Amino acid sequence: MAIDVNGRAAELTRRTARADGSRVDAIRGDLLTSMRDEAIDVVIFNPPYVTTPSDDVGGDTIEASWAGGRRGRVVIDRLLTADGLRRCLADGALLYLLLSDENEPAEVLAALASLGFEATTVLARTARTSYALLSFQTDAPSLPGNERLSVHRAVLKGGAPR
Repeated sequence: MAIDVNGRAAELTRRTARADGSRVDAIRGDLLTSMRDEAIDVVIFNPPYVTTPSDDVGGDTIEASWAGGRRGRVVIDRLLTADGLRRCLADGALLYLLLSDENEPAEVLAALASLGFEATTVLARTARTSYALLSFQTDAPSLPGNERLSVHRAVLKGGAPR
């Protein structure tokens, strides 16, 4: 299942999956607010994480797909403070989260720990900041103007308080 606040993005996800011979239920929704309690085993979250003016966050334009506001954290922080994240994940659920160094990953991992997650960094690469939101390449060059992206895995500990 895929959830996107942008209905056009959800439709494109369905079409892409169909073209690849897969089926994905893609719905328009806001983060995890539409999910049942303890219904999710894995979340893969590629949030809008680029540092931008706060006015750029949200909306139906393509900019909303990358515009993360102050520190690139507006949507990320909403997920971490939302009741939905803890509520909708089953014990032992996995959360994969893409972050940029500008998002202050150590702070995000600490927030996840306070919610009962055990978090680790599983991949870190340098990617060009122009046009590509996620561009992992083997042996990507570390050039000026590039940013470091990292993928973090957080496991919800069983029996953690909800």
